[in-house]
Amino acid sequence: MFQIVDDPREKQNVAEQHPEVVARLSQMLRAIPVGETGRRRKNVEAGMPNRNKGQNPRKRGGAKQSQSKTDLSSADEGASR
Repeated sequence: MFQIVDDPREKQNVAEQHPEVVARLSQMLRAIPVGETGRRRKNVEAGMPNRNKGQNPRKRGGAKQSQSKTDLSSADEGASR
């Protein structure tokens, strides 16, 4: 447990100085419901999602291509007139 404002690099653990807070937090963690298997969820590393090979956003109107440079330059000419 750390005093983030006073110790942003978390070098000084203050858990021993606040046993009542540690006990309360531990109790709250134990109260988290478990799943159907009787186990709590495992921590998993976050990462990029796997692409679903069956999906193509362009077929459903998403993931539009950006305008080409020629389209942008003609739009700029019209705006400057």
